[in-house]
Amino acid sequence: MGGGFAPMGGGKAPMGGGKAPMGGGKAPIAGAKSPRTQDMETTGRSPQIIPGATGEPGAQIGPRSRDRGADLAARVHPLVAALLYPLAKYLVLPRYFRSLRVIGAHHLPTVGPVILAPTHRSRWDGILMCFVAGRYATGRDLRFMVTANEMGGLQGWLLRRIGCFAIDPDRPSIAGIRRGVQLLEAGEALTVFPEGDIFRDGAVHPLKGGLARMAIQAELRRPDLGVQVVPIAFHYDDPEVGRGCAMEAVIGNPLPVRAYLESPNHGEPGHRDRKAAAAHLMADLAAALTHLNDRQGDRKAAAPIPADRTVA
Repeated sequence: MGGGFAPMGGGKAPMGGGKAPMGGGKAPIAGAKSPRTQDMETTGRSPQIIPGATGEPGAQIGPRSRDRGADLAARVHPLVAALLYPLAKYLVLPRYFRSLRVIGAHHLPTVGPVILAPTHRSRWDGILMCFVAGRYATGRDLRFMVTANEMGGLQGWLLRRIGCFAIDPDRPSIAGIRRGVQLLEAGEALTVFPEGDIFRDGAVHPLKGGLARMAIQAELRRPDLGVQVVPIAFHYDDPEVGRGCAMEAVIGNPLPVRAYLESPNHGEPGHRDRKAAAAHLMADLAAALTHLNDRQGDRKAAAPIPADRTVA
């Protein structure tokens, strides 16, 4: 359920030994959910964002932290994010990738709690998520759940300051799940790679269950929260993601978590109902990711947005 992050240079050697996404800063956490389609400018010409992609549709958490808001804000350093975002946008990505393309960006919520659930094909996925769904696309800075072995030394220091926290994808701890729940309650956009590891064979692999635990627990604690899960599929024309390759990200319909908790008698779901809801959510997410994954190369239902709707 964690994931790797991209090297920051033109080759395959990480800059400073770290692998970091470009997250950070303050994300909007309130307001109406009016979707907005935006673009990102990462190459000589802006990548296309194309509407029309679609997808098919636990454990108890301990007490809330005493000062949750302050704790969450302290984990994102605006200065670090302000330096790294432009570095990646204007130097790293244009030099490394031939082209970047996003389909279905109108599915991305611009406000409110959301779990972004992309497939995991490369260590570049983390940094690219910030441009597919981050501040240049939605005005939001993303938070990331990463594997614990990436949080050591200088790299860990940097990752913690751009919105990352650690979790074991195979055996997620209560503390890690609680952290994710708190972020959702604060209205954040949280990125979780549900496959838990990088797979280069082009297939969607079995998903880890921690994502559903977080989403359902957050929704149960605040029934009006409105958590959504957004499936995203990454495609690279080179499975090894070498320099000069092209990237395409396909974004599907959000899955509303509240819908999985609604019972015929409108009562509070019991433990068995929660487990069934989590299983149902993960099954639908797997189906959505598989559907998006199979759309590679499909351009028939989509058309580029006008140039005046791109973001400089």
